[in-house]
Amino acid sequence: QDIHGYVLYANRTTLNNTDFSNITARWYHKVNVTDQNKNAISGATVWVFRNESSNWTQEYSDTTGVNGLTLNWNIIKEFFQNSTNIVSFTPHKINATVSAVSGQTYAVINATSISNITLTIANYCTGADRYSTNMTDWNISSNVVCSNLIIPVNGNITIKSGGNLTLYNTTINFTMDADGSNFINKTAGGGLWIFGNGTGGNLSGSRITSSNPDYSYNFWAYGMGSNDNFTVKDSKIEYAGYANGSNGLQLYNISNVLINNTNFTNSYYGVYLVNSNYNNITANNINNNSVGIYASSSSYNIISDNTAMNNSNYSIYAYSSNNNTIASNRLVSYGIGIISSGNNTVSSNIIQNSSGYGIYIESSYKNIIKYNQINITSGIYIFSNSYDNSLNSNNITLSTKDGIKIEPDSNKPVNNTIIDNLIINSTEAGIRVLYGNNTLLSNEIYN
Repeated sequence: QDIHGYVLYANRTTLNNTDFSNITARWYHKVNVTDQNKNAISGATVWVFRNESSNWTQEYSDTTGVNGLTLNWNIIKEFFQNSTNIVSFTPHKINATVSAVSGQTYAVINATSISNITLTIANYCTGADRYSTNMTDWNISSNVVCSNLIIPVNGNITIKSGGNLTLYNTTINFTMDADGSNFINKTAGGGLWIFGNGTGGNLSGSRITSSNPDYSYNFWAYGMGSNDNFTVKDSKIEYAGYANGSNGLQLYNISNVLINNTNFTNSYYGVYLVNSNYNNITANNINNNSVGIYASSSSYNIISDNTAMNNSNYSIYAYSSNNNTIASNRLVSYGIGIISSGNNTVSSNIIQNSSGYGIYIESSYKNIIKYNQINITSGIYIFSNSYDNSLNSNNITLSTKDGIKIEPDSNKPVNNTIIDNLIINSTEAGIRVLYGNNTLLSNEIYN
């Protein structure tokens, strides 16, 4: 026996039926956790259970250190014996888990010993900072390339300065248990490239998604304001952002990047630009979000040839954003909002089946609105102190309210030019001007 009265080693003997004593055999025990290559796994949680008449009762739990061994020598029972009965507690069941990787083994323990358990760790991608399933957070400081993979990510992805993550036909599936429980963050000095076109002729797109459609992850892409290392092309972004988080795919201080031919769906905002300039957002499908594309304090961006459907608010919304081109988009359900913004060109868009305004302009100036086809509830609405805007050659049909309306609040819209527009079957006024000093010329109205 040791100083605690535990049997360290003994031969089992039979007690006669006149002996009222009993004996319990206990042993000191550790667990060694390694991967399939016999590398020690640190931070694994270990549970050991004894077998009591086919019912499993926990003996102990512990955590592994840097050498892969549990931190403590723990005590487990081998058997209990009295004059009438012997109860064996073997074999013991040993479970080990690290992140989302689990393993299980059984051991007959009849001496102080160390049991070994192997966890099969899956490695993804190439590069020094590739992802493994025994990781929680994925921090990237070097070049990592992933092709033709489905990667379950348990924690967060951070692309640090000098790091680059390139995805070809790769799915990132965040294991989610609450809004914001996971994020992807491209820092200002990092690079993120999301493509379709995997190797081996696989032309499927990459995908960023949530394991639980009730929860959204955050997605931030930060830049330095010049030639920032970020591209999304031929891919799918879904369940990104929520109201108090990134709001969607958030581009912050990003410039000269391409977002092309990508499906943004089931997110709060599809694409959210903040202080971001000279970007191309083209030929994307942006559906089933709250807002399709939201630009805040962002200028000289091209937003063209996108399709936005079934968003519950504006398809495209510009706030305090100047000199943007919004052209040749097809917008279904909701239209375009221009708020406190100037010198934007909104042209050749098809806006249909909208329950709001086709184009809404408030407190904005010198915007050119031309060649748009609008088939919705309300056509074009100019409100508050909007001035020097040009509405030219727009085609507005089947409006159940006014085709074009200019309306003041405490501020007055002035010097707006409305010329060569065609308005057909407007239920109320074709053009309604509630404050003067605006120019109307050569418009055609048919009811």
